[in-house]
Formats: sequence, structure tokens, C-alpha cells
Amino acid sequence: VIDRDLAAPPGSPADGDRYIVAGSPTGAWSGQAGKIAYWRDGAWEFIAPATGWLAWVVDEAMAVTWTGSAWATRA
Repeated sequence: VIDRDLAAPPGSPADGDRYIVAGSPTGAWSGQAGKIAYWRDGAWEFIAPATGWLAWVVDEAMAVTWTGSAWATRA
């Protein structure tokens, strides 16, 4: 994923961009906190993570894991 700190969608996403939706999301991401937002064919799709899923956060250069209730930094 590109980022996990955004609560609102970026202005010009490219097809295939993915983000972890931050807390208190707004706009097109409203109600999707913690999910993976995926831009495809001009629209946002949302994927609910399963416990144990890993994601590489590009802007932080680190892996995070879905604990079942939050994305946690991997030790």
C-alpha cells in the first residue's frame, strides 16, 4: 500500500493504487476505516482485511499486520 495515514482519498489516484484507510475517514472513504482502498477503473473498492494479513507501507518502508482490529507494526 502507498500510505496508511490518509483519512480522505488522494486527488489523482492511478489505477491499481492501494491505501489503508485511516481512522475517521471522509468523502468516498467514509465508513471504511482500517480497510484497504483500491482504485480500479475510476472508482474506489474496499477490501476488509483478515487477521494475519501483511501489507508493505511504501511511504514508511515497513510491514504492518492486521491483528483483527488494527494494523500493527511488525517487530
